Amino acid sequence: MVLEKIYEFIDYGVIVTFYDHGTHVAEVSMYLDERRTLEPQSVVLNYEEAERKIADYRAREA
Repeated sequence: MVLEKIYEFIDYGVIVTFYDHGTHVAEVSMYLDERRTLEPQSVVLNYEEAERKIADYRAREA
């Protein structure tokens, strides 16, 4: 199964990427920690939750 990247937000100290997994969306976040290394985290979202979060990130870009 191929995951399709549907949105990516990049800002200082954070990269958040959303992948369409067919039945759900995976949100993969990487944040700089106190050692200045990226610490990954992932969350499974339904499409409605993902749309809300993506809208929030798009608003931050504006």
